[in-house]
Amino acid sequence: MNTLQQFVRSRGAQVVTIQDLASVYHAAGVLKEHGASGLLVVRDRQVVGILTAGDIARRVVAEDCDAMTTRVREAMTENVVYGGGDLDLAEAADLADKHHVSHLPVLGPEGHLLGVVRRADLPVAPRRAMGRPPFVQYQSTGG
Repeated sequence: MNTLQQFVRSRGAQVVTIQDLASVYHAAGVLKEHGASGLLVVRDRQVVGILTAGDIARRVVAEDCDAMTTRVREAMTENVVYGGGDLDLAEAADLADKHHVSHLPVLGPEGHLLGVVRRADLPVAPRRAMGRPPFVQYQSTGG
């Protein structure tokens, strides 16, 4: 399995979507129900964004917004980075790293959505070659 398309097919990927006008509270329930960490956001059957658990944490919880009244479109990431199904897995990992995305929707040859892969499920990119350590340690300053 060398390409994103083969990877998605081998996992039997299910794409979970949510409407952009849904509440973040509802979206969190959908994430929990499906054991997912991200949802594609749709409006009129078109993908308009992606909402991840990280988006909810940063844009709703950390900002002390009400998840019941905050709409998905207010918390989602709008500029979705896609990977072509013909990308090999290392290229897909590099693409995700370059754009700092945790979820990469995969498009087939005709532009139709094949699935979504998590960056964490892709091979580790050669981060040292990019001049970055493989991880960063943080030290608590207390308080």
